[in-house]
Amino acid sequence: MINKYGSSKHPKYTIDELMEFLKINKRMPDSRDPNERGLYQFYYKNKKNLENIDTLSSQESKLIELINKYGSSKQPKYTIDELMEFIKINKRMPDSREPNERGLYRFAYKQRKLFEQEI
Repeated sequence: MINKYGSSKHPKYTIDELMEFLKINKRMPDSRDPNERGLYQFYYKNKKNLENIDTLSSQESKLIELINKYGSSKQPKYTIDELMEFIKINKRMPDSREPNERGLYRFAYKQRKLFEQEI
């Protein structure tokens, strides 16, 4: 299945490995991380090829769904622990209008959306 996208008959990575990475890390592989670079290249090459195909297998459809869900390869700047600490100290959620809280607000917003998609 994946062989039709790559030039190699024996790709180093598979769709299953990429999907497993996405499920565990809740983000795309990072091209700047030497440990993830190969998987990122696999993702990028296949994403471009999948965009040009009309009929997708169920596995390819699932991959597209995960790419759309975790579309960015950027490492998160914030963690749930940092958000909880902010709420505990300030007794409120971060405010999108406050420049020094905007990033944490975006993190909280994205986490809420991901949570809502899973239920």
